[in-house]
Amino acid sequence: MKDIRITDRQERIEGFRQKVIDDAVVCVIGTGRTGNEVLKNMALAGFRRVLIADMDTVAKTNLPATVLFTKDDLGRLKVDAAAEAYRRLSIADSCAVDRINADVCTGLGEGAVRRCDLIINCVDNDQTRLYTAHLGKLLGIPCIDVGIRDLDWTIFAASGDKDEACYGCTMTQGAWDKALERVRNSCDVTLRDNIAQGKASTIITSGAFAGAAAVEEAIKMLHHRIDPENRLFDPRCGVMTIYSSVSRKLESYRIRVKDHCRNHFCYADFGGVVPTDLSADDRLGDVLARVESEYGKGWRLSLEKDCIPVSNKAFVTKGFCKSCGRPIDIYRPQFSLKDGDLLCEECRAKGALPAFPSGAERVWNFSLDGTEQRILDMSLAKIGIPRFHVIELDDMKEDRPPLFLELTGDEKKVLPCLTEYRKKTAGKEETHADV
Repeated sequence: MKDIRITDRQERIEGFRQKVIDDAVVCVIGTGRTGNEVLKNMALAGFRRVLIADMDTVAKTNLPATVLFTKDDLGRLKVDAAAEAYRRLSIADSCAVDRINADVCTGLGEGAVRRCDLIINCVDNDQTRLYTAHLGKLLGIPCIDVGIRDLDWTIFAASGDKDEACYGCTMTQGAWDKALERVRNSCDVTLRDNIAQGKASTIITSGAFAGAAAVEEAIKMLHHRIDPENRLFDPRCGVMTIYSSVSRKLESYRIRVKDHCRNHFCYADFGGVVPTDLSADDRLGDVLARVESEYGKGWRLSLEKDCIPVSNKAFVTKGFCKSCGRPIDIYRPQFSLKDGDLLCEECRAKGALPAFPSGAERVWNFSLDGTEQRILDMSLAKIGIPRFHVIELDDMKEDRPPLFLELTGDEKKVLPCLTEYRKKTAGKEETHADV
């Protein structure tokens, strides 16, 4: 009997090309209920190249709803457990799965996402959903957003085209502002300690439905790029699909582009991203000197980019103890600070509780002439820039357009598996019958 390919049944679908799945690089953000279902479906469909991002560890409440996690994974990083399970479940003869354990809004380098063909967003808070939608527009990459609550679920697909609606266009201004304040105290720069996260009420069935719908939409989007005339693989970009369990209705609504949506900004409008051999381990002063030697004088590095939906990107230099008011040096990224970090050593040793705002001084921009030496001697990572990121340099005289430089020197550190896989497969002839 002739040997049958493991993907035989899906390759019988008219117009389906397994090579489209084999070649795609997909970034999955969030590994909870929907993230597990998305990854499971991708593994069984044969996706070979995956980047997984999450900041949490496996908890007991994850077990009833996550097919990739077991009791043995309790306390492990979700990205580690998910990557290991993905490799075990994958039907591909080889696969490359990289993982990033970080808060997506502050620790996911844009260079890593630039190496992907598609983003599937499976997180449970609007700040990260906004940020991911922003990345899609910024980099021109399609993004599928997945949401669940109770027995209901939603998916929203955006093509990456800046003239088409993004997830931010689905939100009111009030919801947008609330999302940006998710982790900040209203009167200070610190993260909220013991914040009630308001976990959504849901069940495995809603995650399973949503995960299946998201991966099917992903397959359509990837096929559509090479076969736009095939109606079977026609994605519904700019459309919100909602399933209501009570009414048992599946409805879709086209979302219009919101006037002045802050997410509609892309690097291509400013000449694109320039790869470099720079790294987040490089000293800030050296990076600024390098930029001035190659592009002329008068540039400053900006931590907050135009339109970026994150509210805690500043670098904090000095402040006052939140208990006794004594002056203290901080010199850390704002997003890393909690109330206890803004106590002086004496108050921290006594177990004092924060009682006042810190009066912290924040810095968003750095230049060779205007930044104190202590900060210039720090690495980019120490001032809050993640590995493999795209940094923005602005002209202080505003005569020249901004520069967007990729820290490509970090690529092998951030994407070791994908980089090695690409090296091994480069130049090899494809053997798929459907090519």
